[in-house]
Amino acid sequence: MFDFDAFYQAHYGEQLERERRLRARREALRKQKESRANKGLRWDDTRDATFFVLLFLIFVFVGFRI
Repeated sequence: MFDFDAFYQAHYGEQLERERRLRARREALRKQKESRANKGLRWDDTRDATFFVLLFLIFVFVGFRI
């Protein structure tokens, strides 16, 4: 009987291993991204808060000069 699994592994072993490593790396990056997203303040929140604080300070500064 022909051993198809051995044949497939012999001919496509490198590509299978490469694909397995790539899949594991992609999964690790996805988990890292999820953990970063759940960690707390994101860049968008920090940027928006900074913008509003600066805008408030400009209004206060202009208000006291008049």
